[in-house]
Amino acid sequence: MPHPPPTNLEDLVGMSIQLTKSNRTNMVSIVSKLLKNKSFDQYIKSCLQSCFDLYSFSFSTLDGAVVAFKSKDFDTTRVKVSGGLACPITCEDQFNNKKVETSPLKKENRMYF
Repeated sequence: MPHPPPTNLEDLVGMSIQLTKSNRTNMVSIVSKLLKNKSFDQYIKSCLQSCFDLYSFSFSTLDGAVVAFKSKDFDTTRVKVSGGLACPITCEDQFNNKKVETSPLKKENRMYF
């Protein structure tokens, strides 16, 4: 059953956090599959592992955002959501440090937002 459309700002923020959590779960799955790809060199695998760790760590960050949001602690919610949203940028930076031609996560990291 689909969720009803948000009727106020709090509903919209809550829905946005849930969507971000869903995207994060999808990213962990994608990175996990890419880590099994034997065609990547050691540097790419190292970058992918860093991305996997970042997205995995964001589970607790975004879960904390939900708790803070439900208790109406909006400052903490903002900080935790911002931390969760930094994952794709930090992940892409891993690949850009060595000027890798194309990150295998470029498209997915852009869609994360």
